[in-house]
This record gives sequence, C-alpha cells and structure tokens, in this order.
Amino acid sequence: TEDMWSYGDVMYAYENGLMNGTGGSTFSPAVGVTRGMVVTVLYRAERSPQVLFRDAFTDVIDDQYYSDAAIWAYDKGIVNGTSVSDWGELTFSPDRVITRQELATMFVRYAEYKGVITTNSGSLDKFTDKADVASWAADAMKWATSCGLINGTGSGSTLSPTMTATREQFAAIIHRFRTLEFEYKIKYNVPLVQSSY
Repeated sequence: TEDMWSYGDVMYAYENGLMNGTGGSTFSPAVGVTRGMVVTVLYRAERSPQVLFRDAFTDVIDDQYYSDAAIWAYDKGIVNGTSVSDWGELTFSPDRVITRQELATMFVRYAEYKGVITTNSGSLDKFTDKADVASWAADAMKWATSCGLINGTGSGSTLSPTMTATREQFAAIIHRFRTLEFEYKIKYNVPLVQSSY
C-alpha cells in the first residue's frame, strides 16, 4: 500500500525489474530476504550476464531462479559460501534468510566489485546496539551507514544487525545503492608498449 514507508523503494525495485512479487499481486514486504534472492537481484542489476554453470556449490543445482546469480556472485567475490566440508565442498544456502549485517557485508563486496571506494567509513557510535555488530561485519556496517545505504531501525538509534533483513529493507538498500553518489576508484588504461628492434 502507498502508506508504507518503503512504497517508493518497492516500486523502484519492481519497475526496474530487480524484484518480483511473491505471487499474484503481493510483494510480502515484511518477509525475510534469502541469500538466493539477494544474489538474484544484484545479478539482475548487472543485466544478468551470461554464466557458465558449474558445480561451485554442492547445494546449487542448475535451473533454479538463483543458479546463475549464485555462480556469478561467487566469481565476483560477492559471496564466499556458508560452509566448507572436509573435502573442500562449498555450500551456498540459497534459502537461508540473512541478517542486516550479512546484507551489509554482501553490499560492501558488491560495491568493491563495482569499483566504489569503501575505505571511507564512519563510526557506529550513534547506534545504541553497536556492540551487537559482529567483528567480521563491523567495517561493512560502518561503510554502509556512513554513506546512507543502511539507516537505523525504529527511531533510527538502533542497527538491529542480527535481525533478519526484510524484502522491503532490501528494496530500499538496492534503491539507495543505485541512486546514491559514491566515490569510485580511478581505472587507468595502461597502453600496450611494443618494443621495436
């Protein structure tokens, strides 16, 4: 409905072909977003480049909605997988819902893939639950909050890092990512030097 806080974000994600509904005419904004959903949206944001499917993950089979996206995200360093067996087999856990701090971590890796400078980060001091942020997610959360990608929850004073990220929160974050202005790394084209004898 138009009175929900995320209406504009949800419409942006839907109208730009990034997120679909959950059946019929519903979006299910409060439903948790899964790892498979996240990589699929990021993959769509990159115009779904062709991927040669391979068995990178033991739990990702061909012909699932997230299959190509999971392989693409792994190849680009956006996801690392969720566990490694004693034999070196990697799992992706596509149906597992993710937390807000896991989402921040995926987005910082996606930003780095896009060439965004992610070393400029602020502080989490204004959030009363900053101690709940895991050490492995702290830098990602600092960057995501300092650039305005992730805002606080409730009145804005909490991060809720271990709370499940919802579809509407994800729609807002992907909308912000595509419309915020970031600093990008300068890419130099090195001329091909030919020796002459």
